[in-house]
Amino acid sequence: MLDTKNHTALDTILTQDVVFDATDLLPVTGGKTNGFAQTVAALRGSGAGAKTDHQITNVLLLEEISAEKARVNS
Repeated sequence: MLDTKNHTALDTILTQDVVFDATDLLPVTGGKTNGFAQTVAALRGSGAGAKTDHQITNVLLLEEISAEKARVNS
């Protein structure tokens, strides 16, 4: 969705309370966003010069320790 600039479909993969930190990828916009609307706005405004990084993995959630911390296996 990011490569094709299909920003309208991002609501199918991101939650409304998404926290996005891409400081190295989007330095002009600050790289950090809180919430769906702010994240989509930053991605739309990243322009043609934005870097992309593709990481593909399967993650198995082993234990949710807290809302911010989990034990996973990838």
